[in-house]
Amino acid sequence: MERPHMNHLRDLIHRLLAGESERRIARDFRISWPTVHMYHLLAKREGYLKAGKVLPDDATLLGAGAWPAAPQERFQPGTLSRGDENLLKQNVEMTAIW
Repeated sequence: MERPHMNHLRDLIHRLLAGESERRIARDFRISWPTVHMYHLLAKREGYLKAGKVLPDDATLLGAGAWPAAPQERFQPGTLSRGDENLLKQNVEMTAIW
């Protein structure tokens, strides 16, 4: 896994600062709520959620191992598992597979 993309990390922090719920952020980012909660706790620990706090430069924000590997999306549109491919061969509609 790679580190979180800088824009996503900054967006997540800004959305937390704006008071958006972790569940809403998780839904929009298509990651699990516990993952957003973990990032929320890390941002709080690093002091990034204090009012008036300016986020550091990109290298500092991603450096020092403060942030874990980027979360994987729950699903990737357009990819089929082997089982899904077999269902397609049996003429099962994509909506039913999804």
